[in-house]
Amino acid sequence: MECVSIDGDGEQHLAYELVALCQRKIEIDSMELASPSPMTKILEMLSDPVEIADMVGHNFVQDPDLRQELLELVYVIDRLDFLIELLKASVKGT
Repeated sequence: MECVSIDGDGEQHLAYELVALCQRKIEIDSMELASPSPMTKILEMLSDPVEIADMVGHNFVQDPDLRQELLELVYVIDRLDFLIELLKASVKGT
């Protein structure tokens, strides 16, 4: 389903928050693996909230049911909120 953008400033703020959480998650995982992740550089190159949500969903959401739930969200702001909550739980759990 195509993702719809409706609130540029709010979405951008959430996208930056999501990227920061992803970078924290990558940092934690890299400590365990002793190798840097190229995902950090990829995320830094993205600025469009829709692209960020798609990239994070594809690379950080492994559970098929959660991926389906994410894909069913029409508005990018909802996808960003969903991903932020998943990443917060993941970072907190490590």
